[in-house]
Amino acid sequence: MSDLIIDANILLGSLFGTSMRMLRDLNDRGFALTTPAAQAEEVATVVPHVARHKAVPMPNPSILWSLVSVTGQEDYASFQTQAMARLVGCARDKDWPLLALAMAFNAPVMTRDRDLFGTGIVTWLPENIRYAEPETV
Repeated sequence: MSDLIIDANILLGSLFGTSMRMLRDLNDRGFALTTPAAQAEEVATVVPHVARHKAVPMPNPSILWSLVSVTGQEDYASFQTQAMARLVGCARDKDWPLLALAMAFNAPVMTRDRDLFGTGIVTWLPENIRYAEPETV
């Protein structure tokens, strides 16, 4: 299996109906989907606000977490300084775990943000991920 790091914006999209099918498909195609603990915590914090704002029931995250594993900071903390040096502005504080995990696992990231562009890792947009093959990423 090839690792694919998933950003919080993709995780949130899956909980509110726009990305779950894609995550299932990626998992079925042989990708090991993972996210840093910081991204999982962000999702847990933001979900209630999004549900209230959209006036929808709170989604059940159990399906999401059956597809995406959460990787603890101890697995990528050694890349923190390097990751923060590659990021600029406010992205440094919120995205360093995502970049550090990608560096630690030598894996691409799927995101809707542009914060990781130019940092030296492969990034995939949800619109193009269908072209990725596990053995080539």
